[in-house]
Amino acid sequence: MSPTAPIRLFYTLKFTYLDPPPSSASTQTTSTSTSRPPSSPPSSPTPPRTPPAQILFHNHAALMLSVAVVSGILLRYTRNITVWHIVQMGILVANVVMLGALVVEARRGGRTDVRKWRSEDWDVWGIIGGV
Repeated sequence: MSPTAPIRLFYTLKFTYLDPPPSSASTQTTSTSTSRPPSSPPSSPTPPRTPPAQILFHNHAALMLSVAVVSGILLRYTRNITVWHIVQMGILVANVVMLGALVVEARRGGRTDVRKWRSEDWDVWGIIGGV
């Protein structure tokens, strides 16, 4: 396949228009919503955001911002299919790891039954699972 092969319209729309907004929203939510309580109490206590944990939240926000910038800007300015494949693989790996973390936390929190999900659970599964 030539490095200048045409990018299919579906991929152009998904990676340059549909991926950046949720990534940007995740950046904002992860960075600023620490004081907002969930809509209903979780089935297990949520640990407080300690300084070491806060660093992880900021790192997650930085990753999401990076995905938004790479998807929203870089992919609009290159038609090199190799660059597109590398970016798509990176996003896929990050999403698989985040989905794995969601499964682990759902099991640990006793929220594997979708009838017990809070609105925040639906939001997270929808954003990460949908992307």
